[in-house]
Order: sequence, then C-alpha cells, then structure tokens
Amino acid sequence: MRKMLGKIFGKLTVKSFSHKDARYNDFWNVQCQCGTEKSVRGSHLRNGSTQSCGCLVTEVYRKRNTKHGMSGSPEWQSWKAMRQRCINPKHVHFKYYGGRGITICKRWLGSFETFLQDMGRRPKGTTIHRVNDYPVYCPEHCIWAPADVQAKERRKRTPSLEVPAYA
Repeated sequence: MRKMLGKIFGKLTVKSFSHKDARYNDFWNVQCQCGTEKSVRGSHLRNGSTQSCGCLVTEVYRKRNTKHGMSGSPEWQSWKAMRQRCINPKHVHFKYYGGRGITICKRWLGSFETFLQDMGRRPKGTTIHRVNDYPVYCPEHCIWAPADVQAKERRKRTPSLEVPAYA
C-alpha cells in the first residue's frame, strides 16, 4: 500500500490512503495540480482512467475549441467589423462597403489568424484603412491608421438630391 504514496498519476499526486469500500476497492486521497483534493479509486489511478480532479477535461476542451485566444481583442473587432460591412447585407453600413463592391481578399476572409499575421497588432487610436480607397481589403492596400489620416482619403460623397425637410 505504501507504494502508492507520493506517486503521480497525470495531474494527481497521492497523499494518503482513504479507505476500502464494500468490494475491497482501495481509495486514495489525492491532490490535483490545480489544488483540488479528492478521494479516488486506486485502480482508476493505476489504469489511467482518472488523471485529474476534472480540470483536465476542461483544459483539453478549451484548447480544442480555442483557435487564437484573441476574440474580443481590438484586432478581432476590426476583422469582424470589416467582414460584416463587406458581406452582410443586413449590416447598417453594407451599402457603403459590400453594396459598393468593396471586397475582402480570400486570404483574410476566412482566417483571422492570417489577417493578424499580415496586419500585426492594432496600435491604440487606429482602425483598419484601405489606402487610396482601394476596393479590396488586402495586405498590400491596408494599414492601421488614425482617424485624421482616414479623413484625408475619404471619398467624396455626392450631394443628396432630396429636398430638405425644413424647406
């Protein structure tokens, strides 16, 4: 029995003997690397079916479902907004972007990781800018730029032919 004391099984370290159940299965008090303590059946430790207090499953699940870990970052928000403006007809600004024929290169359209690799981290006070109002969001024609730079390159808007309501 003493052979189990101090042994490590996955994330669990055996601290002490706990008890034997009605079927003479031995149970051990273990401590997980995350700090949780619990009693675990010895055969489950030895055959590898129990390797943590349960935190390992959460960790594996999180890693499996996390691509880049940057959702919510300024770069992610810019990429997401760029896509919405260009491909979602229900977006409030679609008529100024996708509706006018502004597109996103294939390299960026389906991959935030590639967008981030090409553009780098977004400096504070900037947003994505298409240089010279180029009709495609792509690495060759986009930069992070502050509002004053973007305002200088803004396209000329055609005046509305509608009669103002106050006239």
